[in-house]
Amino acid sequence: MNILFVVDILLNLIYTLEKNGVLGGKYYSTIANPNWIETLYEEAKKLKGYVDSKKAPFSVIHLSDIDLNELLEYQERLSDTAK
Repeated sequence: MNILFVVDILLNLIYTLEKNGVLGGKYYSTIANPNWIETLYEEAKKLKGYVDSKKAPFSVIHLSDIDLNELLEYQERLSDTAK
């Protein structure tokens, strides 16, 4: 996924929240701060570089190909193991 695409999604979300009056002081001292945005962008670029260097075999999975029952059974086994 393109890092600029992620930043664009983040900025659109912020715009929507700000337009609806949801954001407060914490927002303006973090996400609305240009230095914070630059730091986030740089860290995201580092993370992308790390992931790209691992050459993990990612592939697209269609929702219709996912067996929810199998995933739920797996989750239950994990939960039982954690107890």
